[in-house]
Amino acid sequence: MDFVPPVTFLLSLITFISQAGLLLLLVLWLARKHSTSFNQFYVRIKLFFTANVLVLAFMVTFTATLGSLFYSEIALYEPCRLCWFQRIFMYPQVIIFAVALYKKTNDAFKYSIPLAIIGGLIAAYHYSIQLIGLAKPSFSDACSMTGVSCVSTQILKFGYITIPLMSLTAFVLLLVFAGWQSLRTISKKEINEMPQAIEDGLDIPN
Repeated sequence: MDFVPPVTFLLSLITFISQAGLLLLLVLWLARKHSTSFNQFYVRIKLFFTANVLVLAFMVTFTATLGSLFYSEIALYEPCRLCWFQRIFMYPQVIIFAVALYKKTNDAFKYSIPLAIIGGLIAAYHYSIQLIGLAKPSFSDACSMTGVSCVSTQILKFGYITIPLMSLTAFVLLLVFAGWQSLRTISKKEINEMPQAIEDGLDIPN
């Protein structure tokens, strides 16, 4: 049985849903000051993320790592040079967040942020040259001179999702989680507007 199509569809769907979620968060953040309903929904999401941020970060890194290994070891897609660089900045984070979950410490994000920023920049560049390659098939890059071309596109789902975009989405999610972690304090106004809020794991002001 060929597992590549269903796994690719699943990973692409997860990527799409993650991107939609990020867009929703941005809209809520912008609209929260203009609508009580939007603000209440925003606070609910904020409470959920701040209480489960380590688990979510581990799930992202674990899924990204398994996905990349699936493509190279099972689908037999040879990684290009930029793919390897992204792996360098993603793989260690699985261990970092696994240890953080075990010890129940949030210090992991201190180490995750620089890895996610660098990895995200590489993924963004990789995706950009893939877009150029799709628009201009004759385009070539330096990678193609020494190995697998970084412009080549093994998968293309929903008209825009490629492996580097999956990687970029994962790195952006980690940075968003790090941002949520740094905003663990819930204001008194938010508490008053959300009396049923779950306060576990949050720094509630007196």
